Amino acid sequence: TQTELLGMETKILTVLNWEILVPTGYHFMSRYLSEIKASERTRQVAAYYAERNLQEIDAVKQKPHVYAAVAVYAALMQQNTQYPSMQKPAWPLCLEEQSGLKESEIVELAKTMIRHVSEEPETTSKRKLIAAKRKHALPKFGRVADLMLPVFA
Repeated sequence: TQTELLGMETKILTVLNWEILVPTGYHFMSRYLSEIKASERTRQVAAYYAERNLQEIDAVKQKPHVYAAVAVYAALMQQNTQYPSMQKPAWPLCLEEQSGLKESEIVELAKTMIRHVSEEPETTSKRKLIAAKRKHALPKFGRVADLMLPVFA
């Protein structure tokens, strides 16, 4: 009955302590960054790339786990570009296993993500959409918007 169904839903939610959520790109990104024990700088770069691309329709069409993987991959590529003597694999095996994605599946998406980061989009009224860039240029966010963008082979 409807009453029994509602009662069971209440029991389930009580056992879960009402802690339910929809997995978003942020959840996946946090998981991936924790998996590789990413530096604070890498975390900030990934967050900037992800946040800036929320303005792009082709980016938000991606599944959350893919979107997050692309942001992390692009951030790792940026760190390899910034610090060539300290290069690490841009897509370690542990991330391939966690995400279910191979580097070859995300490299073109990462190039598109970085292209968007390099642009300053405008509205039809010619207002520039640069809030994410301004935010991530602040010292509080590591000034990652001012870093050189990654170079893809």
